[in-house]
Amino acid sequence: MLSNSTSDSDTEQSPISTAFVSLGREPGLTGHDATLDSLAADHPNLTALYWDNENRRLVVALDDAATGPELTSARDIGSRAMVGHRVEVATVTTVGQYRIRDLLPWRLAARSAFTIAGVQSVGLDEREGKIIVGFISSSSRSAIEKHLLQLGIPADAISLVAERPVTLLATVRDHNRNKIESGVQFGFRVTAFFQTTCTTGADAIYYPYYGFVTAGHCSTGAANGVNNSTCIYQHDFTGSSCAGAEYVGVEHLDTPYFSCNGGANTCRYSDAMYVRYSSSSFYAGKKVAETSPVGTSAPGGLMIARYRLSAGSSNLTQGLVVRKTGSTTGTTEGSVAQTCVDKLVTGGQINLCQDVVTGYSRGGDSGSPVYWPDGFDFGNLNAAIYHAGILWGGDTLAGQWYVSPWSGITADLGVWY
Repeated sequence: MLSNSTSDSDTEQSPISTAFVSLGREPGLTGHDATLDSLAADHPNLTALYWDNENRRLVVALDDAATGPELTSARDIGSRAMVGHRVEVATVTTVGQYRIRDLLPWRLAARSAFTIAGVQSVGLDEREGKIIVGFISSSSRSAIEKHLLQLGIPADAISLVAERPVTLLATVRDHNRNKIESGVQFGFRVTAFFQTTCTTGADAIYYPYYGFVTAGHCSTGAANGVNNSTCIYQHDFTGSSCAGAEYVGVEHLDTPYFSCNGGANTCRYSDAMYVRYSSSSFYAGKKVAETSPVGTSAPGGLMIARYRLSAGSSNLTQGLVVRKTGSTTGTTEGSVAQTCVDKLVTGGQINLCQDVVTGYSRGGDSGSPVYWPDGFDFGNLNAAIYHAGILWGGDTLAGQWYVSPWSGITADLGVWY
């Protein structure tokens, strides 16, 4: 039986309300979850929303018969969930047991589970209608379940998933480029004695500067959230003071983590930093390199086959097929497994509202642009693409990338794409 939203008076006495107080109601819903919140406010019977890639259509699940007025609701949901894109909408009756408007407060309250040792991630599965909590220690499973039940989250709305610690994807390879398109390699020094490489994520203008966005941990000390004015090179690491023929830019923006979860953690909305080019001539515009062949369960090629032109940015939807181009594994393809998941990185630091893609990546792919084509057909080489964010880490054994969406990058850096 479907859950119904409680009245205001009931909510004030609920365990969920208590959890919100401990979180200080900050930070709230962002990214794709904020979109779901807006849709659920206008369409309270929404129970699931996901992309059916086989039939290339958006599936909208409602708890009422999908006829008459409900078809109108589904079309409105589809147009708002995929803004600017013409999509076919398939309406089905009830996939999940609970409504999205009930699940979202539980999802936000469940963030307090990060106070339990071993919790790795917290998010909402908007296809199955469950709160997903990832853990890296099986000994913490019972404590997590008890905590979530005490928050008032029903047992059948909880899914606990074994995960591995986040891996930040950096390596020791490099290539030299004249124009710096998104998806190519750059190098930097982590320490005075160690250098490594990452991938350019997206050319962007932070007035009056030209530059690019990449993963925040691709910096001196591998420190996301700390501006170390890291010198960025291509091909050569001999320079040590942001100079020399291979010097192309410097870390310009990397905002600090802020206190969250009742002071138990520190949070950001992205693993991202902005690099200011040393010369505007490096700026290539909204071009993303794509290699051939495209990999799925293995690396793609490293030879650039084409450049895709971007029409702008867009949030991801569960089930959507996307690609990334990284300096280590080239262009690889995968499907969106989860959206807007809070990921514990290290030392109590949480990256809020990150997307998870099932796909192949390895060290050095950090910063990779993640994108999908207008019309949802990668075979159309003339189609513009939409930039969804940058890859910053993952679980290489499970075959997953973690992506910071543009909503989070903009929230942290004030940089728009």
